Amino acid sequence: MRSDYPVLPVAAPSTYWQARAERNPALKEKLCWENYGGPGNRGGEPVDAMDRLFYAHDIAYVQKFRIKELREDDRVLVRGLEAIDPATLSARGRAYRKRAIAFFKCPLSRWIGKPREVLLRMRRGPEVIWIEGASDR
Repeated sequence: MRSDYPVLPVAAPSTYWQARAERNPALKEKLCWENYGGPGNRGGEPVDAMDRLFYAHDIAYVQKFRIKELREDDRVLVRGLEAIDPATLSARGRAYRKRAIAFFKCPLSRWIGKPREVLLRMRRGPEVIWIEGASDR
């Protein structure tokens, strides 16, 4: 059976946290939302408005390779999460939304969970780093 929503590639730190969350249900409850919220993703169709925002955010992380672009995608995600009426969410959904907004507004989110290639470019300077499979930007 073909899925229109395949599992997307993720950064190494996300893979690490996703694996830990899969082994620890309490951690998974805090870190993950449905198919696309949190580190990594499970693929499949987004299940609600919040999951659709996380899906779009994950797609942006696969397609972009500049920290400035990724930070703008973080801001778009926060605006989208803030636009969701908390009354439409379960208690767990409200708590996850609140944590996600706080995380992406936190200065540490500039580096945590970003693709390694982006972080290396920040450290090395503006020279181009070729990434296999990436389009010429």
